[in-house]
Formats: sequence, C-alpha cells, structure tokens
Amino acid sequence: MKRLLTLTVAVVVLGACGKDRNPSGQPASSSTQPPAVTATTSAPTSTAAITSTTVACALAPIAASANSVTSKPGDFDGNGAADTLRAYQLGAEWRLRVELAGGGGADIAVPGVAPVSALKALGGYNIDANLRDEAFAVVGSGASTAIIGLWTFANCQLTRVTVGSQPAEFPVGATVQNQSGLSCVQGTAIQALKAQLAPSGTMFNVQRMVYDLVGNTLVLGNTPPLAALAPGDPNLAPYSRFACGSLTLN
Repeated sequence: MKRLLTLTVAVVVLGACGKDRNPSGQPASSSTQPPAVTATTSAPTSTAAITSTTVACALAPIAASANSVTSKPGDFDGNGAADTLRAYQLGAEWRLRVELAGGGGADIAVPGVAPVSALKALGGYNIDANLRDEAFAVVGSGASTAIIGLWTFANCQLTRVTVGSQPAEFPVGATVQNQSGLSCVQGTAIQALKAQLAPSGTMFNVQRMVYDLVGNTLVLGNTPPLAALAPGDPNLAPYSRFACGSLTLN
C-alpha cells in the first residue's frame, strides 16, 4: 500500500511570524510557478491486498464528562458507510476517536496539545487507494496558523502519522511574509504548501517537497527545485489554504 504526500515551501530570508514552521532555501532565479508533481515516485510499493476493515472493534461510549467535543464524518473502515471522527477533552487530556457506523472503533490520547490550543476534528479524506480515509485534526495553533496532524485507522487502531520519529504536523495560515497551506489529491497525494517572501520583497520563493506514506511514516520522495511567484499571483493562493475535499478548518 503506497501513499504519497507533497510539501510545497516558499522561503523568505526575512523573519518568520508566529509559529509558522517554514523551511529555508535559496531563492530561485526563475519567476515561473513550481512544476506539477505527478503521483509517480520511486518509493517502495506494497503488494498487500486493498480491502476494507471487517474486524469488529470494541469501543466504550465517550465519557459523560468529555468537553470541547468536535465531530466530523469520514469512511475510516472503507465499507462505504459514514463513520465519525470525534475530538474531545477529558480532564487535562485531549483525545481522538473513530466511531464506526456499524459500532465500535478506536479512542486514543493525543499528547503535546498546548493548553492554549484545542484538538479539533476535521474529518476523513482518502489520500491513497486503500479505500480507508485518513483522519485529519487540528493539533495546535499559532499566530495566524493552525497546525494539522493526521492518523491512519487499521486493525481497530488509530495511529499517528510521523515524519521520521516525530509526529507529522503541517501549518496552515498566512502572514505578510509567510504562507503555509495543505492540499490533497484523492487517491494519490497530499501537498503541504509553504511560501515565504524573498529579501527583495518582490517575489515569494516556493518549493514543493514530496513524501510517500509508507505504513505510518512519511518518506521523502521527489522534490522539485525552488521556484518563485509574485505577490498577487493566483497560483500563490493555495499556499495559505487547507484544501482536502470537503474538509475545512471551520
């Protein structure tokens, strides 16, 4: 089973704002937009059969004392029925759970959510071809920025997707000098987009980094060269938006 994730970055040598997490790079000599990334990479593939989850998953009811509950739909077991992704706070702990339409699911703690932030369910979206949606949630926030994490659901377990040994986190938002976005291509890829104003103030440097989702880990794949877009260029708009199907930050 192969999954592909793409990260687009635009880097400014001027200071970053808030909690934007923008990688840096050398400005491009061209003002053209970055080339389109195809779904084909050299990452390893899996011969495992693509099937929906059929195992019954036991799940206790959500605690009556749960608060700050947010709920969004998704098809997390791949059977075509609408399941529910729910985020909530229980005491000082934030938790995320999948509730399957046929009963059961999974419920896990999400550590690292800052006290001033809130875990927020965004819903499910299928970024590969295994029928099952990945689960998306806001895991933190900064000045003008929301931080998005994602999970896989299989064998009655929710598992946090990582980059190396760290949880995968993607900022979405914009300031005058920095922009970050995240978009999905169903069945093929995720594109994490970033832009940062160049020192001249006349161009945004942009870069697209491509990742494959191997198991529950994002592995760096094809990376197009740095490019540049002028402020006001319509092609710059996705670099500050979250666009994965019908999912929204609201």
